Amino acid sequence: MRRHRPIIAALATVVAFVALFTRGFIDFDRLRLKLVQSATAATQGSVRLTSDQLDGLTGLHQPLALIAQIDNPTHADHDFTLSVDGAPVCRPHVGAGTTRRVDCVATAWAAGSAHEIRFDGPPDGWALTYLEIATHHGNTSGPFFFVILPRDSSHYTPVSPAFSLLAALAIGALFLLIEPAPFARWLALTHRALSFVVAATLAVIAAAPWVSHYRVIVWSWTVIVLLVVLAFPQAWTTTRWLFGRRASAAGRWVDASRRFIVAAIVAGVFATAMHVRLAEAYDGNYSGFLTVSRSSFDVNPLVNARPDIRDSLRLAENGYDGQFMYYMTFDPLLRTFRGDPAQYGFVVDNVPYRFGRIGFSLLTRIIAGDRWQQYPATMIAVILASVFAAALALAALAEQAGLSPAVGALILIVPGFWRSLFGGLPEPLAVALLLAGVFFCARSQWIVAGACFAGSLLVRETGSVIVLAIAGSTAMAGRRRDAVTLLLVSLVPVALWRIYVGWSLLPAWGISGFFGRAPVIGWPFGGIADLWSAIHQGRYFPGSPSMARAGIAYPILLIGASVLAAALAISTPGAIAIAATVYALLALCLNFEMTWIDVGNAERTTYELFVVLALTTLQIRSYPRPLRVALAVLWCAAGLYVLYGAYDADFLRTTLALPDLP
Repeated sequence: MRRHRPIIAALATVVAFVALFTRGFIDFDRLRLKLVQSATAATQGSVRLTSDQLDGLTGLHQPLALIAQIDNPTHADHDFTLSVDGAPVCRPHVGAGTTRRVDCVATAWAAGSAHEIRFDGPPDGWALTYLEIATHHGNTSGPFFFVILPRDSSHYTPVSPAFSLLAALAIGALFLLIEPAPFARWLALTHRALSFVVAATLAVIAAAPWVSHYRVIVWSWTVIVLLVVLAFPQAWTTTRWLFGRRASAAGRWVDASRRFIVAAIVAGVFATAMHVRLAEAYDGNYSGFLTVSRSSFDVNPLVNARPDIRDSLRLAENGYDGQFMYYMTFDPLLRTFRGDPAQYGFVVDNVPYRFGRIGFSLLTRIIAGDRWQQYPATMIAVILASVFAAALALAALAEQAGLSPAVGALILIVPGFWRSLFGGLPEPLAVALLLAGVFFCARSQWIVAGACFAGSLLVRETGSVIVLAIAGSTAMAGRRRDAVTLLLVSLVPVALWRIYVGWSLLPAWGISGFFGRAPVIGWPFGGIADLWSAIHQGRYFPGSPSMARAGIAYPILLIGASVLAAALAISTPGAIAIAATVYALLALCLNFEMTWIDVGNAERTTYELFVVLALTTLQIRSYPRPLRVALAVLWCAAGLYVLYGAYDADFLRTTLALPDLP
């Protein structure tokens, strides 16, 4: 069997690629128009129908399915002719005393909005009982989603070549690299029988256009399920190894690869969504993610005299925070206007606050250098690399705690990270460095941990709550020297940078240049109350049901997370649980004017609460059962919100080929 493994793997790769690329789909718009739903008797051997409602279908310029039922109660067989705009499209035969479903295909329609559909048969004694014109002949629903189209139809969104190739290579790798664990005889026989059924199904689907008038397409995840059935022994063995709690005896490096696989899957999902948005919304221009406004560009003295920079950007009517990170990349050290720092007021909206968070822009400048054309793409690449690093660090922490590295996949359902990706913003970078710091703290590598924390705080200073909590816990455990080392290495670089920013801005901003902040805090629940009031009155993004949906759902998720954080702090007090409670309190005090005015702002501003709850999840086995259940429910709710409640939920489901809720 091992000798034939490369051949089997190669065959599996080819089958998987062909099945996904040529017969898989990720989206299909089902259109249908029912013209006849009750018996229409023939007159002088014909049934004629004229309709001016077909523009939505004929405008697709696709072959259309004509699905009819002809009732022939006579004692003789008869042939019928179905014509569209005077052109015959099929000639069905209906037996004596039967009612037959007839499936025909119309490929051409006459110009104009009115169209004639005509059935010709024997002089009398028969009737047309049903007629439907549709994009497809029929379909199933649910997880096994098949659609039957006219043979030459292309009215669907196919699976991309890249996704097809990656999935096919993954299937091939299972057959090539994995030695399946032994199964019970009955299970092995069951798998063989199912494999035969799957192979026959795939063969019929592939051959359908060659031997019939139909093309069968299959939802992408249905294809993957069918392929996994073929590779079930290998897939099951891999799943047990990847998601099991304990490392195997195969060696440290083999087991370490589990966390890299989890991180790669997480980053791959984010990268897939990014590439789809890049192609569909921004025509391949990465600056679209940054939402740079025309008005901000035109008054910005760093760039407004550069038509070459302007021509490279997709400018929007209204800007977002990503544009400020982009602008700061041109001058991260505040040197261009050192003689007139007031000019920076035209570069960003809140100069001490924005330049106090220089980490993302500075890292982009270090990577891209003076190649300003690469700044937008570099910013997005840094975000994707940060997602990978954050999932890797969380997976490593999970393994340290004796859990599966699959815990790292929780990064996928932190709502704020999706808004950060689509806005070109650095929250994933701050979290990657923060989690790396926690990882090194667990290994008592305080200087390395402090350096990671310092990098994170230069991106977003709000991570200081975790740093202070860990330092305080370390000091209370009797390791005051380690706590002081951690604080000095973490906070001194940030303090020095803030002093530098304040000194550079002193002529224009005075003492306030040293204390950049954003006025986002108000009364507890005040911002949420204002948000819900605006939604109720129809003032919150009128005409956008997705924003209203997110504005209702996300505060509920946030309140649930806050209650859970408080319960964890009371039940099992510790540094991380206390930090979660602080973040929960801050989240509930966010105001409407600066935060909830756009629910995406709230998702980004409150991401630390979910990250810290992910860290508390690492100790889940030590919690009372109610708290374990509550944590599981919270993460399920977060996943449902990301896929079905958030503003971008519809886009994510389409991109990942996931179904809508029933």
